[in-house]
Amino acid sequence: MAQREFRIQIYQYGKNRVDGLHAAVEQSGTVADDQQRNLRYDFSGRDDVRHAEIVLPSRFEGDAHLDWARNRGDLWKVMEPQDFKERGKGMNFARKYYVVLPSELDDTEHRGLARVFAQALADRNRTAVDFAIHGPHEGHDNPYVAHLLTPVREITPEGPGAVIAPTRGEHRELRLIWESYREEALLTAHIKEVLREMPDTRKTWEEYKRQNRIEVRSREEPAKVTGLDDDHAF
Repeated sequence: MAQREFRIQIYQYGKNRVDGLHAAVEQSGTVADDQQRNLRYDFSGRDDVRHAEIVLPSRFEGDAHLDWARNRGDLWKVMEPQDFKERGKGMNFARKYYVVLPSELDDTEHRGLARVFAQALADRNRTAVDFAIHGPHEGHDNPYVAHLLTPVREITPEGPGAVIAPTRGEHRELRLIWESYREEALLTAHIKEVLREMPDTRKTWEEYKRQNRIEVRSREEPAKVTGLDDDHAF
C-alpha cells in the first residue's frame, strides 16, 4: 500500500533559527556562502539527497531575465530581506511542502512526480519552488520524501513581488492537487508495467493464424479454417 502524506510548514525568523538560504542549502545537500554573515553553509556530506532543482512559473520559461532565480544562492539572496532589521522575529520567510513519494515508483518517476507538483505550486503562487528529494539513509528504510521550499513573495524579473497571502481551504486544495498527480503517476507506472509484461499482440496474432491455418480475406468475406466446409466458416 502506497503511503499518503502531505503537510505544510511555515518558516519564521527567530523561531526556526535559519533563513531561506540556509534551509534551501540544507535540504538540497549543497554548498553556499552567506556573504551578509560571512558564513559558508556546507551540507554536501548528506547521503540522502537524491535530486534537487529549482522550478519557476511557466510564464518565465526561457526568460533570461530570471537566470538569477535559477541559482540557489542568488534566488534566496534576492527573495529575502538583506537588511536584518527587516527580518523581524516571527516574520514568515518561507513555506515548505512535504509529500511522501510512492514506494511503487522508481527514481525517475519520483523526479517526474515531484517536478510536476513543484510546477503546479510555482504557477499557482507565481513564485519559485526549490525542491529536493530525500531517500533513506544508508541502513534505513524510511520513505522517499519531496521537500518543496518556496519564498513567501511572488517572483518577478526585478525581484520580489507581492506577498503570497494564504487562502481559505488552501491546505485541502493543495492536498487534493497533490493526490491527483500522485494517483496519475501510479496509474501511468502500472500501465507501463502491464505493457512490459504483455506479449507482442501483433506477433501473437500472426502466430495464432499460422498455427491454426487461418486465412483472413477481405472484410466482406468470412475467414475460413482450411479443411472445413462452408458451414463452419466464421
